[in-house]
Amino acid sequence: IIENGESISLPIKNINKQIRDKVGIIPIVENNIKGLAIAENFSKPNDVNYLFVRYGPGIGGVLSINGEVQNGLRNRAGEIGHVRYNHESKNKCPICNQYGCLESEINLNRIYKEKYNSYITSHDQINEAFVNENYDKLLDFTSILARVLSQAIDIIDPDYLLVAGKIFDNELIFKNFVDEINRTKEINYLDRIKKIENYSEKVKLAPAILVISNYLNTN
Repeated sequence: IIENGESISLPIKNINKQIRDKVGIIPIVENNIKGLAIAENFSKPNDVNYLFVRYGPGIGGVLSINGEVQNGLRNRAGEIGHVRYNHESKNKCPICNQYGCLESEINLNRIYKEKYNSYITSHDQINEAFVNENYDKLLDFTSILARVLSQAIDIIDPDYLLVAGKIFDNELIFKNFVDEINRTKEINYLDRIKKIENYSEKVKLAPAILVISNYLNTN
C-alpha cells in the first residue's frame, strides 16, 4: 500500500528517501495495480469508468474515472482487498491491520504456506497448488470475491469490471466468478465483466508508462 508517496506495507521504510540519498534520483513509488491501471488507460478513451481488480495471490483493486486513476483520502480508492468480509475472523491482515478483510481471508498464500511452508512466487505455483489440486477451494475463494465485488458494483456503477490474474484463464473458474456476480443482478452483467488484454506485456510496460505519465503531468 502506498500513502503519500511512501510504502506502508514494505519492510523497507522511507524507501523514497533512501533511494534519493544513495542514488541521487527522485523515485516514483506506486502501487503495482495502480501502475497497471495507468498503463491500461494509455490505450483507452478518457471517458471510460471502470473498477479494476487483480487476484492472485493477493487481491488488489483500483478505480478509474474518465481516464484518471482515483486516489482517495488514503490512496486506497477501489482497494477491494481490504474490505472487511468476515467480521468474526481471527485472521489479521499484516497490511491494513484489520481482521477478516479479503486479503486476510482469501489470499492464496494462506493455503499455499500451510501446505508447502513457502510463498507463491510464480503463476505456475498457483496452477499447481490450486487449479490442479485445491480446485474447490479456489472456487470458494473466487465466489467470495465475486460477492463482495457485486456490492461494490452496485455502489460505484462503473461502465465495466476489469479483472486480471492467471487464475481467470481457467474458463470454468471465470464462469463461476461471473455467474456469482450475475446471481444478484437484475440485468445480465456478463458483457460488463472483462479480462485485461495483453496482461503480461502491460505488466512489463507499466513502470515506463508510469514515469512518462508522471513527467507529462508535472511539466
